[in-house]
Amino acid sequence: MGDERATTDCKDAKQRLTIRGCANAAGTHKIKLAVIGKTLYPRCLKGVHNLPVHYYANKKASVTREIFSDWFNKHFVPAAQAHCRQAGLGDNCKILLFLDNCSAHPPPELLVKSNVLGIYFPPSVTSVIQPCDQGILCSMKSKYKHFFLNSMLASVNRGLKIQDFLKEFSLKDAIYTVANAWNDIDKSTLTSAWHRLWATMMFENDLADEDFEAFKDSNEKMMVSKLILTPKAYQLKV
Repeated sequence: MGDERATTDCKDAKQRLTIRGCANAAGTHKIKLAVIGKTLYPRCLKGVHNLPVHYYANKKASVTREIFSDWFNKHFVPAAQAHCRQAGLGDNCKILLFLDNCSAHPPPELLVKSNVLGIYFPPSVTSVIQPCDQGILCSMKSKYKHFFLNSMLASVNRGLKIQDFLKEFSLKDAIYTVANAWNDIDKSTLTSAWHRLWATMMFENDLADEDFEAFKDSNEKMMVSKLILTPKAYQLKV
């Protein structure tokens, strides 16, 4: 049967993590990952005060409106504003956060803070235009598997059995591994993922000077092109 699973001596992992990645269209800023686990104070994180992610927890290890609101207000807004200032943009530059229609996301009117504005994609466009689904998350998962398998092979080379490695691979190890995978995503992967979203608004170089309507349309395209090349547009995705 095609859906039968091979029998192994390894038990399935019971721990679950939800990962939220967010990066800007210019490819110059990746927000620190938000990771949601099942336990707020797991034993493996005892004494660890500076994780490379923003860690949250609930029984289902899922995103809630409370978690999202905390992340948005305490982490995303300050980080995005700081990056824009560092890039030389004014304090009042508009920062756009693109979101999918997840039930855990608050209404758009609650996603307005200072110069930051949340914008929702239309339904059912995940596989079509959402940047994080155009290679960003796939790259992160691929790099995670690469780092994980390298760690496993290194342990096997030291004489540790695979089953023992899997038992020792803790939530802390998973957090640091996925953070390394996120940090390892390069700029070209981030920028190329936005191409479908902006495809209809790309600037055309071949423009007749005497064609006023084309000139007006091209100016609008140029404005959008400038927007995506600055740190102001972000997309968040689970």
